[in-house]
Amino acid sequence: MSAARERIAALPGVISATTTDGVPLSMDHRSDGFEVPGRAKPQGENSVELYMAGPDHFATLGIPRVAGRDLGEENPTATKVGVVNEEIVRRFFQGENPVGHMVTGAGVPYQIVGVVKDTKARTINEDQRPVFYRSINQFIAADPSQDGYTIMARYEGDPSTLIDATQRQIHAIDPSLAIFNIKTMEEHVHEALFLQHLVGTVFTVFAITGLLLALIGLYGVISYSVNQRTKEIGVRMALGARAAEVQRMIVRGGMRLALLAVALGLPMALAAAKLTTSLLYGVKPWDVATFTLVPLLLVAVSLLACWIPSRRASRVDPIVALRVD
Repeated sequence: MSAARERIAALPGVISATTTDGVPLSMDHRSDGFEVPGRAKPQGENSVELYMAGPDHFATLGIPRVAGRDLGEENPTATKVGVVNEEIVRRFFQGENPVGHMVTGAGVPYQIVGVVKDTKARTINEDQRPVFYRSINQFIAADPSQDGYTIMARYEGDPSTLIDATQRQIHAIDPSLAIFNIKTMEEHVHEALFLQHLVGTVFTVFAITGLLLALIGLYGVISYSVNQRTKEIGVRMALGARAAEVQRMIVRGGMRLALLAVALGLPMALAAAKLTTSLLYGVKPWDVATFTLVPLLLVAVSLLACWIPSRRASRVDPIVALRVD
């Protein structure tokens, strides 16, 4: 793995390259028990996400280092080392600098050599998980991954060019090695967000359908009401009511219903928003913009649905209207 990483890191346009047993936002790694000798275990879950990471792992993924050093070409027979994320510091060390401390993960003792910023492990909208990065050089033989390994490269230029060059470099080392699941990080993130995209699309279709049904329904109710009141409208106009006054009367009646519906529906929507929390990322369940703009949109659509029948009502001929049975 080291030879392949070094060859790929030397390719033109490659800024850095690393190896790992699992890409973030996937299920290609495992979790296991974790504890700090001499310290009480934190309440709740005591397992951490375990990643094997090679040199330049954090630089390649753009994960900032907070303290200590990165993982490098560690000696497989030396003391096992690892890097923790900030969630481990908060949960297991109560905010104390853990660099230099000994910990135990999956029954193996490690010395912590660095701390990095938090990142998502399995899904984009998960609660922050504690993540422990161990040196791939120290475990690739003793604890091999059953799903293979991944080489990741930060690259400037056309990704398709790098893909071809990467395959050539790997096959130059061993032509029998299987290379699979090749993709850009953009493609990987898109696949990782498939559920969110699907839910967003379904919700959008439901929202548009609901809006159209509301528009058609309100228009139908107001239109039916106008037809039922044709004689009344004719009497009003015969007695001197102006077209604008008739139009305002129809719109006012329809908007009263629309505003009542918004007033009743808004608290229900706020209560139901909590159910969608697990499907949202980057948007709060009680997003102010959403709960401001959507009611305004509904009011505007309702106004249009009321205005069309009211315009027809204002053009009623009094003589014709008075003859209606």
